[in-house]
Amino acid sequence: MIAAAAGGNTGRRVEWTREFIEERKRRPKLRNVILNIHTYMTKEDAQAMIDAVGIYAPKVWVTECGTKPWGAQIKYAREVLPLLIRKFPKVFWWCLYEAGRGFSLVDIGHRGRIEYSPLGYYMAFRRMKRR
Repeated sequence: MIAAAAGGNTGRRVEWTREFIEERKRRPKLRNVILNIHTYMTKEDAQAMIDAVGIYAPKVWVTECGTKPWGAQIKYAREVLPLLIRKFPKVFWWCLYEAGRGFSLVDIGHRGRIEYSPLGYYMAFRRMKRR
């Protein structure tokens, strides 16, 4: 009896996992992304970058990052981020290689906040492009 019940549960679990994996493949990896640019970039510069991309994304909004006079935070940047990296690659390379600074991405998913290292995200972005 117990074995049969366990077998039924396992079967359902495998089926659910398969569906979940299929759904994950269809869905972009990063959903709600906050992009923190820890460089000498003001909030206005970040807003100008978004405007230059030419996408109307009402969810995207820019705030100051931290208490310092530099740094910008672009919230909900999922749609805009690949376009920003393509249009302004030098800004992002500078973020990657500037000693002690850089940019970090926070994915607000159902599992809470996950910090992404810039290089790790760049590799994920490369994989995303290859598909």
